[in-house]
Amino acid sequence: MISEIQRYDWHSFRANGEIEHVPKALFELHSSSTKEDAENAYNKIDNTVITNGLVHQAAIPVTTCLLSILFNCKEAARESVLDLLVEITSGQPAESEISAENESVVDDCIRELCRGVSHIFQIFENGKEREKLLCIDLLGVMSMHDSLLKNRVIWWFNKHLENSSDTRAKTLIGNWKSQIE
Repeated sequence: MISEIQRYDWHSFRANGEIEHVPKALFELHSSSTKEDAENAYNKIDNTVITNGLVHQAAIPVTTCLLSILFNCKEAARESVLDLLVEITSGQPAESEISAENESVVDDCIRELCRGVSHIFQIFENGKEREKLLCIDLLGVMSMHDSLLKNRVIWWFNKHLENSSDTRAKTLIGNWKSQIE
């Protein structure tokens, strides 16, 4: 995880404001042992790579780093990591990205996210209630982006519908299934 964060030339990416603090915030998120620490790190990242739903170029390496963090972060940080991934992959390109002819910035983030689909399925199956809801959104977005994931996601959604009594998850799955089937 450390190497994944270190491998980027962070100053070369467009962002909202200064990006120097993002690698440190990613480390902080990874090592967060309380929800409060995780939320503080989340805010540092969120306000730089995505602002009011507008995604900046720096979100691409952040997505890759978040997946790496997700593999071995503490439980207190997992929800914040998933929430950041949902924010990034459900956003729109920032004006700076449109001006730079990088309208595909969100698609690029989703492509990176798809590389970690197995881990998202694992959390969807075994995570806490809020984590599962976030995973439903991520799986829905991934299945819309990568047609090869569509049948796999539908199978997992159906399995969850059969075994869950969580009405919020069932409603969210129903909404996604109507979009992807």
